[in-house]
Amino acid sequence: MNLKAWIHELEIEIAKLSKIDFGYPHSINKIDPPDLIGLELLHQSVNIPAQLETFYRECGGVKLNDIWNGYLIYSPQSILKSIEIGEPIKVVGSINSDVVPFGSDIGGHRIVIKSGSTNEVLYLPHGDLVNGIYEETTRVKIISPDFFGFLERLLGDTKAYVRGDEKWSYMDKNLYDQ
Repeated sequence: MNLKAWIHELEIEIAKLSKIDFGYPHSINKIDPPDLIGLELLHQSVNIPAQLETFYRECGGVKLNDIWNGYLIYSPQSILKSIEIGEPIKVVGSINSDVVPFGSDIGGHRIVIKSGSTNEVLYLPHGDLVNGIYEETTRVKIISPDFFGFLERLLGDTKAYVRGDEKWSYMDKNLYDQ
C-alpha cells in the first residue's frame, strides 16, 4: 500500500468535508503527523503488527469525528495510555487472540488488530472488559483481513459519507443492533 497516496486522498476528502454545511460546527477531522518517539515507546512495550508500524512511520493518527459514527486511529502514545487504563490487549470467546487497541468509533466501540500470526482487524461492540481482557458477550466482527485493508475501508467510508451515499455499507453498520 502506498501510504503517502492514502494520506493524500484522505486529506482531499477532509477538505471536501469541511465545505459541507451540517447546520452545526464541524468536529475534529484531521491527520496527525508521525510521532516516531511515541512509536519507539510503543514498540518497546507492545508486539506491533508490521502494517501498523509502517502506518505510524507515515502518520501519527487520524481523527474523523464527523464521518458516520466518527472514527479514530489513536496515536502511538494514546495506545500506550489506553493499555495502561485497561483497554483490551486480549480477546476471548469465538476469537482468542492478543490484540493491540489502535482505534475506536465515537460511540466507544473499540477497533483492535490481532498481534499474532494473522493481523485481522476486529470491531469490538460494548462488552465485558476486565484487566485488559475483552470477554466476547456479543459478536466480534472481523472488519478487515489486515490493517491496510482497514485503511482502504476507512477511506471508502469517508468518501461515501462526503458524497452523501446513503446506500453505502459502512464498516460498523448493523453492529449496534446486536
